[in-house]
Amino acid sequence: MKLNFMKPRVSPVLPEERPVVESEPVAELAAVRSEKPEKRGAGSSVYDTIVRVVLIAAAALVPLFYLPWTSGVLDYNKQALLLVLVSVGLVSWLLGVVIRGTLTVRSSPLDKGVLAFLGAMIVATIFSLTPAKSLFGFSASVSSSLLSFIALALFYFLAVNTLHDGGRMLRTALLVSGVVALIAGVCQMFGWYILPGSFTHARGFTPLGSLNVVGVFAAILLPLFARTGMRAAGRVIGSLAILGIALSILVLGILNWWVLWTVALVGMLATIAFDSLNAAQLAQDYGGRKRRFVLSRFIVPVIVLVVGAFLLLVRFSVPQLKSAFPVEVAPSYQLSFGIATSVIKERLIFGWGPENFSLTFDRFGAGKIASSELSSIRFFDATSELFNVIVHGGLLAVLALGVMIWGLFQLLRQFGGMLSVATARSGATEATGVFASLIAAIAAFLLYPFPLPLWMVTVALLVLAGLAVSGTKSTSFDIEDRPIVSLSASLGFIVGLIVVLSGLYLTTVRYLADARYAHARALSSNEEVMNALVRAMNLNSTNDEYLRSASQTALALLRTEAAKRDADANRAQRVQNLISSSIQLAQRAATVQPLESMNWSNLGDVYQSLTGLVENVEQLAEDAFRKAGELRPGDPLFDNRVGQMWLTRADLVRSLANQSNAPTASRLEKEWDASLANAESAFKRAIEKSGSYGLAIYNLGAVYDRQGKVNEAIAQLEKIVPYNPNESTLIFELGLLYIRAGQKDDAYIAMQRAVLVAPNFANARWYYALLLEDRGAIDDALAQLREIQKANPDNEVLATKIAQLETGQRAIPPGKVIDTQPLR
Repeated sequence: MKLNFMKPRVSPVLPEERPVVESEPVAELAAVRSEKPEKRGAGSSVYDTIVRVVLIAAAALVPLFYLPWTSGVLDYNKQALLLVLVSVGLVSWLLGVVIRGTLTVRSSPLDKGVLAFLGAMIVATIFSLTPAKSLFGFSASVSSSLLSFIALALFYFLAVNTLHDGGRMLRTALLVSGVVALIAGVCQMFGWYILPGSFTHARGFTPLGSLNVVGVFAAILLPLFARTGMRAAGRVIGSLAILGIALSILVLGILNWWVLWTVALVGMLATIAFDSLNAAQLAQDYGGRKRRFVLSRFIVPVIVLVVGAFLLLVRFSVPQLKSAFPVEVAPSYQLSFGIATSVIKERLIFGWGPENFSLTFDRFGAGKIASSELSSIRFFDATSELFNVIVHGGLLAVLALGVMIWGLFQLLRQFGGMLSVATARSGATEATGVFASLIAAIAAFLLYPFPLPLWMVTVALLVLAGLAVSGTKSTSFDIEDRPIVSLSASLGFIVGLIVVLSGLYLTTVRYLADARYAHARALSSNEEVMNALVRAMNLNSTNDEYLRSASQTALALLRTEAAKRDADANRAQRVQNLISSSIQLAQRAATVQPLESMNWSNLGDVYQSLTGLVENVEQLAEDAFRKAGELRPGDPLFDNRVGQMWLTRADLVRSLANQSNAPTASRLEKEWDASLANAESAFKRAIEKSGSYGLAIYNLGAVYDRQGKVNEAIAQLEKIVPYNPNESTLIFELGLLYIRAGQKDDAYIAMQRAVLVAPNFANARWYYALLLEDRGAIDDALAQLREIQKANPDNEVLATKIAQLETGQRAIPPGKVIDTQPLR
């Protein structure tokens, strides 16, 4: 039914009998507020239709879209789809402007905020420490790249200026897409794999991203579902919204994480606040009678508030279900805040550039978790998208957010004024859902990092909120009145077309390169892998991930070639070529992205792998590892790798010394001592950074063992055995050290414990039996030896020992346990 606002109202029926007026709130309000109706000529209607179709498609498909043939199956493909759709939309809109001869602009209080944020990201990318990465993103993360922000900004402005139905179709697309995404997420949670592709058969996979992303998505859209379900009850869209409510509450209840409930509760409180304002206005004098204050509109918000508070208080959980969910690990809020603060102190104005949080984490955060079990982990996002923005854009991005917040404040103030207009109140229900969901999205922005689907939903809500307030109010410019304006418009169209085509070309090339890289990762033959990687690098030679993978593949080919024993005159040349290729590829990766610690660590790995093949390569490896350590200070991993390299070198030198003549052996002995000293220093540096880094402690003990410092070696292993009570090999090695030190009682306890932990550990049981023999417990020793014999019936050494003990011939004493060789 259409309301005629030009005629006076007739006396209404009694309040309790008055039917609800079915109106289209946003469009009706827009008709009232419009100062000038928009003129859309027939020539431009086709292009306008194309724009609207691609915008609706983007809103509906981006949250759901994924493809299997790239290294990042989710956001990488979502970004490509969004770029293609908005590019088509932009070109169509430009064609429409040129053909129509007029430029019609619809303004919103949010426009300046969107432009300010996009401008801040452009400047941050220009001054980024890694400009290419900030522009395009990388396979692990593209949601905060400049390309993604450009696409989202284009979506916003195209939608605000071309959607003439008050956002009705966009809202419907968002609701349908949201319900489908939640259905897919719930099915994945329960192990009902309905999504195409075998790689989707995992409970942690959803089209939106992780399960927590599904929860945030549900919490943001819950107010929109609630208002639409109430407004359109009995219709298809209303039934769909009610299903969305049920699915959202189910997802929130299963995950039951305080962040998700906080976002949902903020949205519900906003819904109550807006509905209270709307209901209070409707309850005022209305045609001479009082309208009843309807409490039923608060049913869904109250239910969500009560259920959320209850589940959090009782810590509700379904262990049988949640035990199958993958664990999502993220830096703490305190750590994320510390990283953001450090970035502001170092690069106040521009930050480090979009998509560079991983670099800032290496620089400022890795040392904070050096003593934890996550010491070697890398994070690509902060715990909050706000901290991501600060890291990526510095003070400039913070100021842009301030402009956005001011625009939101103005928008909310205008929306409040809209509720006070008598002609608009009855149609404000759905608009309250949009604004409440937008406030929930702001809460999520403060508490959780945003992948591309959450950015898409948030921008769509900004569009709907802007349309709810601005309606069809617009300003038109006749570009044909003045030649200079017409020429500028034509040039603008040409430039816009060139930019779009260039962007699509670069995106397509990078996409094809990544598809080839993903194909290479799926291959098993190293030759095939290298050929696929070469094809990927031919398309994108600046991707350090491709270069790192190629260098490691070249090393694998080198090992295979070196292991061959057949006569081949060309093998030496192939080996030399592979050595050169592996080094050059690793060096190229470090040159392309010199601030990426993984590139220097990879270069160190390559050099380390060439120990024994290339002279003096150890110092090159140490320099590379030290450079990685400078980029990731506080991480003990790189010092440990240096120590392992020198320890390996020491073992190689000792082996050569044992096979050399006296003068050469003497020189090699000195080199052996120097290598062990270098290893000792490196392991000590690693332990200084993390006193609980067990691997470095163990390796330091190995160095002391080789140096003959048995007591020092024992001291190192005694530090880590209590934290590894089920590591039978570690306990066994400590027992051997006790034997070498003459600590027989400690050795006996250690070997007994190793046997208890691993009953099938033959050598642990063998030395345990020898220690029992040394104690005179012959029967117990025989029992241990017979246990070993069950699994090793043909071992002659074992059979001889058993026969000796059965006849009463003891070898220990007078022999010593330490002089007995382990079983073969």
